[in-house]
Amino acid sequence: MSQPLRNATGSLGTVSNLSDYAAELEILHRNSISDVLSTAEAIVEKPTVFVLEKHLEDFLVHNWQHTSLGQRYQIYTEDGDIVGQQYPVDTGRIDILAISKDKKNSWL
Repeated sequence: MSQPLRNATGSLGTVSNLSDYAAELEILHRNSISDVLSTAEAIVEKPTVFVLEKHLEDFLVHNWQHTSLGQRYQIYTEDGDIVGQQYPVDTGRIDILAISKDKKNSWL
């Protein structure tokens, strides 16, 4: 990790903007994991983008009650267990499936 990137990360609890270091972060990330993606497709989503999306999804689920959506919707549950994260459907998975607290509307 370069010294400018190290300086930009700040200390624990600090909010940092690392967008200027995207290329370096991608190289660090690429070198730190094995080739877990294999595809014949010409266009593939960057692994770093996928990881950030997963972190956002987990953050939203864990903090749902503090979001504006959490005021009107609850994440779908079955038998008291949250099953609305990565909810399976015929065409794949829904990141977060929520239903209105009055049980009349869903939000995907």
